[in-house]
Amino acid sequence: MIPNKILDGIDNLAPLPVTAQRLSSMLGDERVKVSEIADVVQYDAAVAANIVRVANSAAYAGRYPVERVRDAVVRLGTANLLTIVLGDHMDKFKISAPMYDLTEKRSFICTAPRHP
Repeated sequence: MIPNKILDGIDNLAPLPVTAQRLSSMLGDERVKVSEIADVVQYDAAVAANIVRVANSAAYAGRYPVERVRDAVVRLGTANLLTIVLGDHMDKFKISAPMYDLTEKRSFICTAPRHP
C-alpha cells in the first residue's frame, strides 16, 4: 500500500522540462540530424552548458576539448545525451525514504524477504 503522503505529492511533481520532452521524441527518430538535436540543446542554456561540461569530463574527454554544443552532442551520443538531460531533472526528486530503506544515494533493489 502506498502512503497517502506520497500519493498526494504526485500532483506537485514538476513536469518534464521542454528540452527533455523534445529530445526524447527526437532521439527516437533516425531521420533527425545532429544539428537539429544541437539546436534543441542550445535553446536551454543550462542544459547546453552541462552537456559541454560533461563532454569535456574525464569520462568522455577526447583528444581535444569540445567548445560547441554540436560537437558535445556528437561526442556523447544520443543515448548518453538523453540520460544526462533526464538525470539533471531526476536529481530534483532525490529524497530519503527510510520507510523503504532508501537514501538519496541508494537505489531500490527488490529482494525477497529473508526468513530465518
